[in-house]
Amino acid sequence: MLLSTVVYGFGVGFVLDAVGVRSSLLVGALLSAAAKATLALATAPWLVYVALYVAAPLGEALCIPVLTTAVRRYTRASQRALAYGLFYSTMNMGSVCAGWGIDLFRLALPARTNVDLGLVVRLTVPMQRRLC
Repeated sequence: MLLSTVVYGFGVGFVLDAVGVRSSLLVGALLSAAAKATLALATAPWLVYVALYVAAPLGEALCIPVLTTAVRRYTRASQRALAYGLFYSTMNMGSVCAGWGIDLFRLALPARTNVDLGLVVRLTVPMQRRLC
């Protein structure tokens, strides 16, 4: 996925300049959310590959560099060092907490969990599943 993100990242700079920070973040967040939902609910291996190698890297390429650009654009020169420090600290703490959160969910939830979305449909989500 990292190589796909790098390849997509070269073209994202042009998109960012054309559509702006806000639109790039919205499209990137929607693509990333769709990719994560596809990974969670996919039943066919080809869907996993499309989510991993097309949607997720494109969404990440539209979000991460755009956030860095937004920090540079929307801060004063005197506050830029503090803004970058807070930005990277937040990103690193998010990575640490995500790992612990995944472990807690796997320990707390049984192998098959019913998820009530408030809709007519009730999902039964297997916590661990192998497609290949």
